[in-house]
Order: sequence, then structure tokens, then C-alpha cells
Amino acid sequence: MRARVQARIPKEYKLSTSLPQTERIEGAERVVDCKTIRRTFALTLSYDRDWNIVSEQIGGLRLELFLTPEFRPSPTAVVQEFRSVYSLLSSRFGTPTAEYFGIVQARSIQGNGWLFASKQVVVAGGWPRTFSTKDGFPRAFLGHEIGHGRLAKSMS
Repeated sequence: MRARVQARIPKEYKLSTSLPQTERIEGAERVVDCKTIRRTFALTLSYDRDWNIVSEQIGGLRLELFLTPEFRPSPTAVVQEFRSVYSLLSSRFGTPTAEYFGIVQARSIQGNGWLFASKQVVVAGGWPRTFSTKDGFPRAFLGHEIGHGRLAKSMS
């Protein structure tokens, strides 16, 4: 199915979907617009009042982190790791075509790890402290999930 979704929530909350998204504040509401870029069978919605949203432009890709201040590794470390993996994958396989990638802390998920929710969003269960490269070689974990995003295009 292809879908367009608009969510309106109290502006104190932040929302992440499993689709490329944009947001704006209208009065007392946060308005989140997203749409599928290809057929999908599911939509994941995550929200948290305590997230800080970090947005970084990396090449042609917009990286967004939805993390609480207590999340470890730090947002700076996550962005650095993402840049490293992005560069490594680009040098070996060409620049990824993905234009959006989100990393979402889901405090309700028990356990620990990086889980893929769609071709655009990785959900961090617990406090993942494991990264994705060792001695210049990609490993599983976050780098594996970033590799899934090679063909995902964002909202047009």
C-alpha cells in the first residue's frame, strides 16, 4: 500500500514514523507529515516527550535522531559513527540513494540492540552501546541497518 499520513499531537511530544517525515508547530500542536515512497505493509509510530531531535545533513541524506539525553552512546557519537559507516559504504558501493534516515530511541522496547522498522528508520531498543565498524570493516549492528537504506528515497 502507498499512504500519506498526517499526525497531530500536543507540541510537547515528539513523534517519529517509520517513513520519511517533516514536521511543524501549529499553535498547541506538532504536525507530522509523512508518506510512503514505495509500497509498504506497515507503519510504526513512536513518540516520547523527552526526546531531543538532532538533524544532520550528510551528503544528500538527512539524518534525524530521536533520543533522550540519557541515551548512550551520545548523539555526537551516533552521528560520527553514521558518517563513518556512510563514508565506508559509499566508497565501496557508491553513494547511497537514501535521502532520509531516522534513528529512534524506543524506551518501551525491552532488551538491547538496533532494529530496522522500515527502509528509513532504525529503532534503538534499550541503550545500544555496540557500534558497527571495527578496524575499518563493517560489522552487524547499526552499520548493517544503515546498509538497508541504500535504495530508500525520501519525500518528494
